[in-house]
Amino acid sequence: MMMYKGFLNGYESPANVTSSADIRVTKIFNNDNVNLVNPLKINDQLNVSDFLSDAGQEYLNGITGTKISDASLKAIFNDLQDRKQSKTYTDKDGNKYHYEFWLDGQTTAEKLNNFLKLNSGMKYGETLKVNYTATLVKDKEVPTVTSPVHVTLNKVYGLNNVTIDSPLTVGESMLAEDLANVQKAVNNVLTGAQGTTISGETFKNLQKAIPGVYNATGALEGIKVYTTDTGNHYIYEYWLTTDDIQGANKDVKFGDPINVTYSASLKWVKTA
Repeated sequence: MMMYKGFLNGYESPANVTSSADIRVTKIFNNDNVNLVNPLKINDQLNVSDFLSDAGQEYLNGITGTKISDASLKAIFNDLQDRKQSKTYTDKDGNKYHYEFWLDGQTTAEKLNNFLKLNSGMKYGETLKVNYTATLVKDKEVPTVTSPVHVTLNKVYGLNNVTIDSPLTVGESMLAEDLANVQKAVNNVLTGAQGTTISGETFKNLQKAIPGVYNATGALEGIKVYTTDTGNHYIYEYWLTTDDIQGANKDVKFGDPINVTYSASLKWVKTA
């Protein structure tokens, strides 16, 4: 009779449905005497996508009213993140904290058993339940550091018929007192949380702040004065020759040295 009815009226395939997941905080630890701004509260709901991947959410799909198998529940459980870290929270004094989320239970076996009990007999279309505990953790204070600038001279120009004592040479560093002026000019730009990768925006600001950029900051004039036997005085002036500072310092972090190259040109200043 059912076949005959199907021939007459057509067959209807069972409807597929996606179950939702209700992920909540059931307990919060280590939060006594901590006055956070907008803290997490017991029974707060958490974002499913933060704890269950797209692949894991596929196991929430099935035929309406059909019991979700233990195998599918275990697959969902195995995809759930344990020890997931929250965003940063701040207390009234500016101290930073984060929560660590743990599936309810002491051992993996206990956590799985709790999850299976909570969702026993669950059918597709119904809402699965997931319980997490949250432990409040104070963030470690990251020291602020300034990256040192290391300068190598890749071009050195003298003047015809001018001889000075201890001229600069290719491959050596800029004179210490001149390097100190480079460092002073970029200290604010190159100061940040130790170990944090220096961003592209920071490198753009560095390119603007560092002295000796052609048609921008102008040459960096050296401090040391060289005097010849004839009584003429000379200094070196420096021009930045690193076109792409970020490219020359890939993945560098605050606290790491920034490597750049300069040219040095001998320049007449005055006659005694």
